[in-house]
Amino acid sequence: MSDVLSPVSPTLRGQVALITGGGRGIGAATAQALARKGAHVVIASRSAAELDATVLQLRAAGLAASARVLDVADEAAVDAVFSDIAATLGRLDILVNNAAILLSAPFASMTMADWDRLMAINLRGAVLPIVDLGARLGLTTSEPSARHVIMVVNVGGRTLGLLVEAVSDIINVSDDMVQPTPDVACDHVKTFVKGLFAIDGRMVSLISLDRVLPDNEAEAA
Repeated sequence: MSDVLSPVSPTLRGQVALITGGGRGIGAATAQALARKGAHVVIASRSAAELDATVLQLRAAGLAASARVLDVADEAAVDAVFSDIAATLGRLDILVNNAAILLSAPFASMTMADWDRLMAINLRGAVLPIVDLGARLGLTTSEPSARHVIMVVNVGGRTLGLLVEAVSDIINVSDDMVQPTPDVACDHVKTFVKGLFAIDGRMVSLISLDRVLPDNEAEAA
């Protein structure tokens, strides 16, 4: 986290935010940003040492923070953390699913144990908190809600939040499945669409975010 802290803005005062993978990196920076907006941030990860250090730094800056040791792939542990937050803080307004792992080994050399752990954290660990929170809030996909789904991605060194209506699938696509875009009247559409592929009877457009987003503020003006 940055040592230079901006003044607190009270726009999230009274709200509670849970950030998984919040002990370091993007998770810790997100916790700091939400806390600066007035929220009580609950950071969660498997490393108690990282959590303690981050909470101390946030509290030293006068921000409201607490921590929970959590393995997001453990369904019982996820449920216990939500129950504890409800009992101690009385509410949960914001969930940031940030916990993830990255294996640097080439795909072909990964063991099944590596693969199982990757899927447990990055896929199961992303779904469990949403399912648990949705059940507690009584949400269904057909009901209107003021809550939003935000996908956090990294493009060209920039961390971006993409507001989407829903995340329907996480799919694995090989290069040979992607077909070039046909000639279209609007050149800018083809520029943004990197390719097309069909899966489960649906045609999916593959958007290249580095083409959509300008490289600098001057281009955005």
